Amino acid sequence: MISKEGEVTFNGVKPAIAQGELYISPFINDKIYIYIDGRDIFLEFTYSEFLRMMHSIKLQQLKILKKETRYTELGIVTDTLFEGSIKIVTLLDWGVQNVLVTIDEQKPVIEYGPYCDYENCSYFALALQRGELLYYKVRINENEMDSTLYSSTPLNLVNELIFYALYQKLKLF
Repeated sequence: MISKEGEVTFNGVKPAIAQGELYISPFINDKIYIYIDGRDIFLEFTYSEFLRMMHSIKLQQLKILKKETRYTELGIVTDTLFEGSIKIVTLLDWGVQNVLVTIDEQKPVIEYGPYCDYENCSYFALALQRGELLYYKVRINENEMDSTLYSSTPLNLVNELIFYALYQKLKLF
């Protein structure tokens, strides 16, 4: 967890997010690891567990101000402007079944997907910008692509993780 140099790593992998006492790994073998320094809390989540936990924190859904969709040789591209002047470009590349995203012209630090179940696919990304934790979610089916952007603070996430860790320790079954 903590290397000889005093850095927090996850089996030698540097954290994707390091903000204050919060350290979050990228997905490693379909799991995400979180360490809260100073509280000695280490948590491990699968994709679905992590999404459930993310939806339990205080999130503010940001409104879409402008959305443009175009079809290119690579796939479907959407340019979306959210409140707070956050611009997200999403490319659905069906040739290699991939989703590429930039948030304010930067690649998200944590991504997962697309994860497909029959004809419904989902993708999510996390970014840390301007001191805010941005949680971007895309749902895709054969008729439409729906994207949602949420904002929270790293402190809200830390608080929820502390409650989650306490629940895991104290549950009776």
